[in-house]
Amino acid sequence: MNVFKTIFLLSMLLVLSACNDSATQSDMYPWQAKAVANGNSRVFGMELGKATFEDAEDVLGRLYDAAVFENPDGSLSLEVYYKEVTLAGLTARFVFTLQASEAIKRHLKGRPLKKETLPSGVIKYSVARNDDDVLLPLEITAITYMPITNLDDDIVSRRFGKPAEKIRTHKSAEHWLYPDKGLDVIINSEGKDVLEFVPPREFDKLVEPLKKKPPVRQKQ
Repeated sequence: MNVFKTIFLLSMLLVLSACNDSATQSDMYPWQAKAVANGNSRVFGMELGKATFEDAEDVLGRLYDAAVFENPDGSLSLEVYYKEVTLAGLTARFVFTLQASEAIKRHLKGRPLKKETLPSGVIKYSVARNDDDVLLPLEITAITYMPITNLDDDIVSRRFGKPAEKIRTHKSAEHWLYPDKGLDVIINSEGKDVLEFVPPREFDKLVEPLKKKPPVRQKQ
């Protein structure tokens, strides 16, 4: 067992022990995601499918950045990201996808703090901090959680249980799917591991592109 895996497991065991000793169970840990009413889920202390970015800011603080991304086809998306934050003893990067009207996205795009073209061809427009008030009431549609330590099959199965399905999209990347939680755990042996949360009622939209890709065989 490598050092990083040992540290991650020990931190999880300490956190779980603290939870069991507490009269009030916390719901701030990624493995505690659960379905709630109306096809939503509860994760990181927020009801995904109802929560706004203001709720996320209450949990994680104000040390974030935001950007509008323009895809090659002209479509726009709005994201807020925390480069590194510690929540409940675990350190990770968070990315929140926000539901915003075209008018809001174009407004933010039109007055960027910085503009840059990414290698993928996507154009990133960094949002100025004086537009923070525009972000707060917007609904969160997805949460991306990237732990600083690597995961593996053993850690994921112990913490999240048996997935409903596994889909391999790359020789080094496999998606473990938990539709009841609205969760896709991407285990990447050659890169960063990612946990993608959406409301369970929206899970099919998350998985559909994965199933359209040709199957990938893992090298023996």
